[in-house]
Amino acid sequence: MMRRCPVCRGDFTQHLYTLFAMTILAEQRSRRVREFFDACDDRNWEEAQAFQDFDGEQDAVIAYVLRCHTGRKAFLLELSPFEYYEPDRLIAISLLDIECGEKLDRQIDDTNWRRLSWT
Repeated sequence: MMRRCPVCRGDFTQHLYTLFAMTILAEQRSRRVREFFDACDDRNWEEAQAFQDFDGEQDAVIAYVLRCHTGRKAFLLELSPFEYYEPDRLIAISLLDIECGEKLDRQIDDTNWRRLSWT
């Protein structure tokens, strides 16, 4: 979905990512979805990370964190439809300042980071 890192504008060599949070996107869950977006918008990382809702038969909004080789972070939101023929779509990218990125990083266990790979 991205051709270049939104932080350094380079390729993804030495970049890491982690799945951070997710919630089901359904009309009957509109309040929960709004709470998820609010937590993300407010940079309330502890509250946002508590959202781990998933149902393989429902669309989802998934939050990822990208760690650039520079150490800076980007927060990404993806719409992930449950229909296999519909592609995932990147719906938001937030470049985090150093302080906000460090606060977010403290919420993520080191074992959760994955290297970006194109193979």
